[in-house]
Amino acid sequence: MRTHLHILALSLAFLPASAHADTRTTSVSMTPMTPSPIPAGRGGVYTSSTDGKPRLVGTTGTEYPAGEARHIYTVAGAPGGAVLGDCWTDSTDSHRLYCKESAGNLRQRPDLGVPGALGIPASPAVFLAHADTAAGTKYLGGAGYGAAASSQVVLFVSHSAQSVRYLACTAGTAPGGMVSDTITVQRSSDQGATWTDTASSCSLSGAGKTCYSAGVVLLAAYDWLAVKIVRDALSVSSGFSCEVVVN
Repeated sequence: MRTHLHILALSLAFLPASAHADTRTTSVSMTPMTPSPIPAGRGGVYTSSTDGKPRLVGTTGTEYPAGEARHIYTVAGAPGGAVLGDCWTDSTDSHRLYCKESAGNLRQRPDLGVPGALGIPASPAVFLAHADTAAGTKYLGGAGYGAAASSQVVLFVSHSAQSVRYLACTAGTAPGGMVSDTITVQRSSDQGATWTDTASSCSLSGAGKTCYSAGVVLLAAYDWLAVKIVRDALSVSSGFSCEVVVN
């Protein structure tokens, strides 16, 4: 027994010091090779001689080349603390892609095959607002409208969570001089009891006969939309037509 203890003590004494110290380095170099040298059922990393990129290798043999994204974060709903530019797939909405934009968390493509709440395909909708004449604060009607109305004319009802994407307006006669007429999309979320201006707004000014707005406005299901015009008292404009794009 004593002999064995002496042999063990000598063995420990001659172990290299590096076996007891931290292993530290400033770089790792790998000889490029193909195919992967990582054994089946093991994870690891190697550099491919095919493209010169380091690759992580999963236990199933799947390779993940450096610099290539293969997965977007999946979350139920929206992730907490999301900032502008963040994107994710929503597991509660068929894993559709969402991104956080200035206007909010927006789905990145319309689903043309899935009906909305009223059985209408969820494709972009376009509606027209028109009036031949207006004075003061009035509201455009539909195609063929003569004088603008004194109260809101409902031109669109959202069938699901949608967004106003674009407003484009023309006038047959410009306001003239130094005056401006302002046209604004309005929204009601209580079936017309109250109306609020949205960020989708533009102005016809001076000799200009056109204006547009690309301001995005988020809508809830069953929101109503109308189009308001505020015509300057000195304006000579007439023949107002606006196109509003919703998706």
